[in-house]
This record gives sequence, structure tokens and C-alpha cells, in this order.
Amino acid sequence: MAYNGFRVDIECTLGGVKCDVIALKGSKRRCIEVEFLITPPQFILNPLSYSIARHVVKLIRVYKAGIDKISFAYPVGIIPPIPLELLRPPNIRSSERLIELIAIARKFYAVEENALDVLKRASIDTIIFFNLEKGDVAELQPQQIEVLITMYESFFHRFVS
Repeated sequence: MAYNGFRVDIECTLGGVKCDVIALKGSKRRCIEVEFLITPPQFILNPLSYSIARHVVKLIRVYKAGIDKISFAYPVGIIPPIPLELLRPPNIRSSERLIELIAIARKFYAVEENALDVLKRASIDTIIFFNLEKGDVAELQPQQIEVLITMYESFFHRFVS
């Protein structure tokens, strides 16, 4: 399938990483991870931590696989549970917060020892919102989503802290 000059494949593996959508254009490769925020039954008492872990682990795996860009996609109406630290440029991230995120991820996944080094360099390219009913897609920059999540967390800090 082709879209805007990209060859697009669904549910495939690239560089050892399974991606929901892969977009290829020349030597550029983008992994798009579609999130519906479904929590497996065994983690139902920890849905926020599980979602954070999924984001951390996917970012690490994609970066280590040498894929150029990663985007996370969500249905319209969902506040993405992406840790703010992962939305910030790598050069201003807090190592302490990244260590906390890795600890959360290790509760659910096997995480490599060099995860901190990877998270210090890896970055999220865009956040995509989609409306399946209308067949519409909007792509936002991490800084835009950071504003949205910060506002959300300021109202519901007791739930997300």
C-alpha cells in the first residue's frame, strides 16, 4: 500500500521490532504504534503503569533497531499516557525520572541494562490522533502533547502521580 510517497505495511517486523504500521520512503523508516490502551487481565489493577511501561519499552526497542522515527497513535478523545519526560528533547531529560520510568517498565517487561543510555538519546517524532468514523488523522509534535498532558495532570495529579 502507498500513502504520500511512503510504502506502508501493517503489522510487520522491521529490525527485529514488530510495529503496527511501518512507513518506508527511500532509506527513511517510521514505526507507528497504535494504542487503544487495552490492559491485559493480569495487569488490570495497574493500567496506568502498564501503559507507561509499553511506551518506554517500545521507544527503547525501536531506537535500538535503528528505525529512524517512532510515532504513537491514539483514537481522538484519549489523553495519551506518555510520560512527559519522553516527550521532551533528549538533552533536557531528567536521568532520575528516566530511571523511575525504567523501573516501572521492568515490572512488566524484561528491560536491557543499557536502557538509560538508550532513553537519553531516543525521541518520539510525532503523536497521531485518528478518528476511524471520519477517516481523519491529525499529527502533532511532542511539545504540543506535552502541554495537553501537563494540563490534564494538573487537574488529576492525585491519580497520575
